[in-house]
Amino acid sequence: MSIETLEELEALKAAGRVVAEAIRAMRSHTRPGVSTGELDAIGARVFARAGARSGPQLGYGFPGTPCISVITRDAPIILTA
Repeated sequence: MSIETLEELEALKAAGRVVAEAIRAMRSHTRPGVSTGELDAIGARVFARAGARSGPQLGYGFPGTPCISVITRDAPIILTA
C-alpha cells in the first residue's frame, strides 16, 4: 500500500483506530466458551457504529467481519513408568 497524500494518511489512521477499537472490544469478551461468531458480532457492531466496512468482506466475500483465528494448545503428554 502506498500513501501519497495527507488525506490518505489520515484515512488510514482513522481505519486503524476503528480496527483497534474492534480488537479491544472482542478481546474483552474472549474467554473459554465464547464462539468466534459471538466475537464476530461484537467486531461487526464496532464497525457499524463507525461506518466502517470489512476489507475481507469487500475484497473476497469473507463471511465474517474480522478474520478470527482460534489458537489451541495441545495438552502436554506426560509419560510415566
